[in-house]
Amino acid sequence: MRVIDLLILFFWTIFLSNVTLLFSFFVPDYLFLGYVFWIVAGVLAGTLIVDIKKIILLSVTSYVISAILMFVILSLPVFLGTLSYQILSDIVYSQNLKLVFSFTFPHMLLINIVSGVVGGYIGETLSASHP
Repeated sequence: MRVIDLLILFFWTIFLSNVTLLFSFFVPDYLFLGYVFWIVAGVLAGTLIVDIKKIILLSVTSYVISAILMFVILSLPVFLGTLSYQILSDIVYSQNLKLVFSFTFPHMLLINIVSGVVGGYIGETLSASHP
């Protein structure tokens, strides 16, 4: 795996988690715009990666890392020790797991894979047309 692929994975993951947190909690009325950003990110990443095996592997990897990152960000009060009772920590953990996976599980993963494959097709077409 090339360094550029890891950079694409890094930026793809950061972008997905930020867009998901923004449109799920702060601007829930514009949820459709979040899906549009997911599609644009997947197409752009697929266009830059081009190889279909790497696209599928990196899209699943970016989903998993993004879900973990969102869980960690939402659970920061527990990790920093600001909650005084253990029952509150357990409630925060369970609610954060529920929020992250109910909001992202089938949608973000499928959009990542499909838009990444479409982007890979676009990237392959562009690279074939410019020798």
